[in-house]
Amino acid sequence: ILPQLKDSHQLTTDATSLVNLSLLYGGVQTQSERITLTQRIDSRITSLKQQVDQLAVDGLEADMVAQLRNLHIQLALGSQSLNETVEARIAAQNSPIENSPTDSADPQQQRQVRELASRERDLMLEQDFVSSQLTGLTTLLIAEQEQRLRDQEAQVAHLTRQTQWGQLILIGLGTASVMVTHHIFRRRIIDRVLGLHHALADWQLNGHWQPVPQSEDELGQMGQSLNRLLAMVEAHTSHLTRQVGIDPLTGLANRWLFWEHLQEALAQAQQAQHELALMFVDLDKFKPINDTYGHDVGDVLLTLVAQRMTSSLARTDTLCRIGGDEFVILLPKIGSSQMAQKVAHRVGQLFQDPFQVGEHSLHITVSIGIALFPEHGQTAQDLLRNADLAMYNIKHQGGNGIRIFDATILSAKDAGQDSASDPLGLPQEGAETFLPFCGETLQPVLTPARNRPCRIA
Repeated sequence: ILPQLKDSHQLTTDATSLVNLSLLYGGVQTQSERITLTQRIDSRITSLKQQVDQLAVDGLEADMVAQLRNLHIQLALGSQSLNETVEARIAAQNSPIENSPTDSADPQQQRQVRELASRERDLMLEQDFVSSQLTGLTTLLIAEQEQRLRDQEAQVAHLTRQTQWGQLILIGLGTASVMVTHHIFRRRIIDRVLGLHHALADWQLNGHWQPVPQSEDELGQMGQSLNRLLAMVEAHTSHLTRQVGIDPLTGLANRWLFWEHLQEALAQAQQAQHELALMFVDLDKFKPINDTYGHDVGDVLLTLVAQRMTSSLARTDTLCRIGGDEFVILLPKIGSSQMAQKVAHRVGQLFQDPFQVGEHSLHITVSIGIALFPEHGQTAQDLLRNADLAMYNIKHQGGNGIRIFDATILSAKDAGQDSASDPLGLPQEGAETFLPFCGETLQPVLTPARNRPCRIA
């Protein structure tokens, strides 16, 4: 655009210079000046022609180019006419006057002078016309170029707005894609890994396993494997727990499980202010049977005894084999000592009928000692010790009977009679340990003074 404006300005300048040179041409006196001025005029005309052609090449409108061409033609014709007129005037001035001036010659010269003046005026008018036309064309060209600039600026602004909107759209799409990716990643990976973590933490804390939801991807397969693994662990744990708390020979509760039940029952009895009964049951003359018929027969007899006693007890009662031929019965809630005696009498009657072990019909009796909470003790150790003392009291009197603990039993113990003070191997008052254990079996050991075997129960 700027080169075209410069060309238009140069075109106007050259046209004005051409007109001025044409006017100067009329006032020259010598031949050399005329030649120089003619060359300059021809140069200006050639320059104007080149500029008009260049504007046409640069894309100037066709009507404007045509007007410039017409102006160029008019300037060329005017220059030629001016040249002819000036040459005729100079020739007339330089021609010799053969005759003296006459009245007839003066009018002719005057007419030539008038024609020359008229042509000069016409040239000046043409100069004004050409200058005005060139000025108008230049103004129009500048206005058109300014309008083009404004249009281009508007297009650039429109493209800029479109680009900004495009950038905003790209930013929004990028943000949305990040959020969607994060949501999918969280649902498919993070949440499920956290679910595995929480499930494992809950299992470690509470021992309860909440199965992980199943799916078909890698994490789902890992969760399924973990479900199977922990289900196996839970099953083995439950089995081991049952083995730890159950006597393997009779299926009854062992010392460990019985101790837990006793502690729980004591806490409930203290809170509800009701009575609790603890009974020690010992088989009379079991050792001769075991020695005579063998340990296999003795084990079967113990199993049959456990079954009969279980059948006579309520579901809330607990029957425990503490080792050898000794059992303990926990009655967590009784109304009176008479009710405890009634239960003990019912248990004793179970042994009136013989036990059939193979081809052997075996008769056996029991000795039962009873201690009541809170009358005979406030702690588990006191109740166990006093029930054991009552049982051994009746045992020393020949067995096959029931005895409730009282002060006379303590008097007999103080007098030096043989009586155990720790039937379950429990710690005495002030002791720092809970139960002695047999090797690495984690089973309580009965006191050696009682000659009770160390059995894995």
